[in-house]
Amino acid sequence: MTVTTASEVVIEASRLFDFIRTPAGEPYALPKDGNRRHVALTLDQAATHIAAVFFRVENHDIPTQQTMASALAVLSALTVDAEIRDVDLRLARIDNVSYLDLGTPSGEYVEIRPTGWAVRDPRKHPCPATFVRTATTNALPVPVPAEDGRADLARLLALSTEDNRFRVAWAWLTAQVLPTTARPMLYLLGSQGSGKTTRGLLLANVLEPQDELGAVLKKSERENNPVAKASFILTADNMTKMSEDVSNWLCSLVTGLRVQERKLYTNAETIAYSLKRTGLFTGKIKPAGLESDAEERMIFLEFERMTTGIRADDDLLAEFRTLHSGILAALLDDMVAALMRLPLVDAADVRAYRFVNFGKVFVALDRHYGLDPDAGHLAAAIAAATDQQTERVHDAPDLVAVMRVVASEGGKWEGSAAALLAAMGRWAPEDAGRQSGPWWPSSAAQLGTRLRNQQHALSLAGLRIEFVKSNGRRRIEASMSPADARAVLAPETRADIEIINLGGKK
Repeated sequence: MTVTTASEVVIEASRLFDFIRTPAGEPYALPKDGNRRHVALTLDQAATHIAAVFFRVENHDIPTQQTMASALAVLSALTVDAEIRDVDLRLARIDNVSYLDLGTPSGEYVEIRPTGWAVRDPRKHPCPATFVRTATTNALPVPVPAEDGRADLARLLALSTEDNRFRVAWAWLTAQVLPTTARPMLYLLGSQGSGKTTRGLLLANVLEPQDELGAVLKKSERENNPVAKASFILTADNMTKMSEDVSNWLCSLVTGLRVQERKLYTNAETIAYSLKRTGLFTGKIKPAGLESDAEERMIFLEFERMTTGIRADDDLLAEFRTLHSGILAALLDDMVAALMRLPLVDAADVRAYRFVNFGKVFVALDRHYGLDPDAGHLAAAIAAATDQQTERVHDAPDLVAVMRVVASEGGKWEGSAAALLAAMGRWAPEDAGRQSGPWWPSSAAQLGTRLRNQQHALSLAGLRIEFVKSNGRRRIEASMSPADARAVLAPETRADIEIINLGGKK
């Protein structure tokens, strides 16, 4: 039996692959032959392929782990000056044309233009985009137009196509045609028996086939980054809580972040890559620890407990698989319709929605279906999000206390975070700060962080917060209209009246 050397592995790799690097510096290998030249392999994936070649061809020789490690180190060094090329997962967009990787062994992809879509054979029509596939990249069916794939999905979700929840979910799926833009996450809320998990799984499967939704998010960014990198749509089921770090990470994930981490088992070597993802989550309630800036990057759909028309999950998923190709074709039709109308949608039509390009897809679909802009996809999503963020403020005792402090001062307040925390004390619940009690800031710094994270939600509730620094000192300036101030202090119970008469809690 021959013994394979690292040099032989490098030579074989150069024969089989061309090498590229992403703008973030990640090396990839592109097969020189076959129908998947547009599907890039990581160096580790390429190494596995090379090892299989040596096993089959070189008298069943298996290169040692040390040999492969040495070869990979050389290959990585040789790719420093390689061609720079974007590498995308599942969907790519180049020169106003979108490309969908079907994830099939034969390499078919879908070309999506404002004039229509078509399934392409890469041997006849080389793909302009370069894709990467991970362990979670399962194959999509080849789309075939059906009578009404959109209605088929609505029926499986136990919703009407006229239900705003379905309209929003469908528009969210359609907006994935713009993978380079910031795409807010979809969050399905509902009690046990509301079907939120099954509905979430069906929605995710339209573009990201999977047997189950992902587990809850991990506690650290480092643990979550590889999962997000491997998934076109990040999924998590039954979310209940998250840390402030994870809430902030979700914000960055939607708008885009560059990850740079120390490579495992090394002291100084680092790995770097870029991430921009959307996600689909479910939960009985909005997770504790979700800050307003992360909440602003989510679209919440609430479902009531189902009492009729309940079907077994296995039956639903089996029927979905038989209808999947038609559902995907209907989605592609609406992607085309949205792309055709996007140039006619102005930023003003999105009505100050933060994610303008994403919102334009919703407006384009409203026009495609002839819907009233005030009652269509985007209007419903914005109205629901605004109401939920306002409710979140009024459900938080510490934020209500801040509003009461400002209101009790005639609608204007100025001072340090420490002074504000002291003034809030009279409105504190008796069990504030206890492990089983309501959340309450334990320091001025914690209060300042809390106000920054909830600044948008507070503004929706009528309180404007500004952080000012002058003469080396930091202060908070808070204000609200007379009407908002009166509403905050309006007594609802006898206890409220007693507290107000006493000037606060004694």
